[in-house]
Amino acid sequence: MARAFSVEKREGSGKYVAFALRKQGKIPGVVYGKSLKENINIALVLKDFLALLKSGERIIDLDIGGEKMSVLLKAVQHGTYQHEVLHADFRAISGDEVIEVTLDIEITGEEDAPGVRAGVVFPEAGISWIDKEIEHLHTRPQDKFAVDPGDIAAFREHILPFWKGKSLEDAIRAGFTKVVFVIRHSFEKDFREVFTPERFGGRIAVDFVFQELDYLPSGYTVPEGREKPWGTNHAVMMAGSAVNEPFAVINADDFYGKDSFKVLGDYLQTLHSSENRYAMVGFSISNTLSDNGTVSRGVCSEDAEGNLTSMTERHGIERREDGQVVFVDPTDGSQQPLADNTPVSMNMFGFTPDYFTHSEEYFRTFLDENAGNLKAEFYIPLMVDTLIKRGAASMKVLPTDAVWFGVTYKADKPVVVERIKSLIASGEYPENLWK
Repeated sequence: MARAFSVEKREGSGKYVAFALRKQGKIPGVVYGKSLKENINIALVLKDFLALLKSGERIIDLDIGGEKMSVLLKAVQHGTYQHEVLHADFRAISGDEVIEVTLDIEITGEEDAPGVRAGVVFPEAGISWIDKEIEHLHTRPQDKFAVDPGDIAAFREHILPFWKGKSLEDAIRAGFTKVVFVIRHSFEKDFREVFTPERFGGRIAVDFVFQELDYLPSGYTVPEGREKPWGTNHAVMMAGSAVNEPFAVINADDFYGKDSFKVLGDYLQTLHSSENRYAMVGFSISNTLSDNGTVSRGVCSEDAEGNLTSMTERHGIERREDGQVVFVDPTDGSQQPLADNTPVSMNMFGFTPDYFTHSEEYFRTFLDENAGNLKAEFYIPLMVDTLIKRGAASMKVLPTDAVWFGVTYKADKPVVVERIKSLIASGEYPENLWK
C-alpha cells in the first residue's frame, strides 16, 4: 500500500512565493504528468517531506487539499548549502501506465578499475530563449534588432534542430551516460515533455535541476532590482545534488565537434577518486574564427606540463589578408600576432565533484564583493582563475582538432547551414538527431 502524504495547492510561483513558503517551514513543489491537463503547483511542510524522504517511499498517495491521486516522487531539488531541500517534483501516474525509474547504484571495485564516465551538465537557456523570442527581438526596450523572415526560417529549419541534438549525440558517442539539464521552472513543463530518456533511445540517463535567482546561501537575499541570472558557475552549482562523478560542462547552444567530447571524456575517465584536477578543451584559435568579422576569445597560456596558467579575454581577433591571426591590443589599439594553434577556451570544461564545494564557498565572497552590482555574474572562468591563482587546483588543457562554429554574424548563417547539411550528407550525423 502506498504511503499517504498531504499537501496544499499553491497559488503563484517565482522567487517571492518560494521565499515566503520557506519562512513558513514549507517548500514549493509541482505535480505533472500526461494524465493532467496542466501542472499542479503545491506546497509541502518541510519536516513532513524530510520524513517521507527518510522512509524511502517513492510511490505515494498524494492528497492535494482533498483531491487524491497516485504519484511518483520523481526529483528533489537540493540547495548548494547545508543540504537544503528547495523543491520537489511528483509525476502523476495511473494504473495502466508504465513508468521508467532510474535506480541509484553504487559501483565498487579495485582502485585500478576503469573510471566512471562523467555526467554532463548542460546549462540550457540560449536555445529555448532564442526560439521563443526570435520574432520579438525588435520590440525589446534594450538592444532591439530585427531578424528577417529568411533568417528565422533557417534557424528553425536547419540550425535549431541540429543544435539541440548535436551535443548530446556527441556525448553519447563519447561514452557519457548521464545528462543533467540546468533549467528554470518557467519552461519546465515543455522541457520535460521533450527531453526524456525515451527521446534518446534509452542511451543516456536524463536529469533536471533548476537555477533561480533566489537559490542563494542562507543569510543572503536577492538584491532589489536584480533580474539578471547569477551566471554560468551558479548554474553549475545547481547540479551539485545530481552529480557525484567527474563531469563535463558545456553551453547548450554551441557546436563543439565529436573529438572534443572524446578527449574530455577520456581524460575524465582517468580521474577515479582524484580531487582538484580539472580540464578544459583547448580549441586551436584557427578553428574558431569567422570569415565575416572579428571575434573575442579566451586565449590560454600553459606551463610545460600542459596545465592552464592564465586565460585572457582577447578582442578583435581575425585572420588578416596576409594569413596572420591577430588580436587588438587594448593599450594602444595595435594588432598583435597569434599562432594558428594557440589554444582558446570555448567554455567546455571538466571537473571533479569537489568543484561544487569550492564554488559554494567562493560564491559567498562573490556576493559580498558585488552587493551593489546588479549585473555582476559568477562565471566559470572567474572561479577557475581564482582556484589556479590560489594553487588549490590544476586545469589540464586538452588539445582537440574539432572545429567550433556558430552564427556570430548574419553572413555566417548560410555557412553554418551548409556545414550542417554536409555533416548529415557525409553520414557523420543522422538527419534526425532525435530518433
